[in-house]
Amino acid sequence: MLPSSVRGWWVLALVAVLPLLAGLLLAGTPPVGAWLVATGVVTLALYAWDKARARSSAGRRGKRVPERVLLGMGVLGGAPAALIAMRLLRHKTRHTRFWLVNWIATAVWLTLLAASLAAGSLLG
Repeated sequence: MLPSSVRGWWVLALVAVLPLLAGLLLAGTPPVGAWLVATGVVTLALYAWDKARARSSAGRRGKRVPERVLLGMGVLGGAPAALIAMRLLRHKTRHTRFWLVNWIATAVWLTLLAASLAAGSLLG
């Protein structure tokens, strides 16, 4: 079972992804693309929030986004956005684990996207 603080962040991420996903799907965006955009937007927002909290004194009192949530969002599809956020915000750049997980997840998602484009089945 996840600690309640981590669970809360996952609920927040899900609540943020679902309306974005629904809007993109209703606009005719292919499902895989809609998922990657929705998770990417939320991932970027979580990195920006965590960076802002890291700079503030409140961030030192436990109000930051847990690392497992940041990494998990990358694995779920937000890895390209996580890599962009890491560079733009200069956040988590010293953590080899973040680079490794996000680059591997990006490669996996690009492979899945290419396979779905080739098959024509997952994109709508």
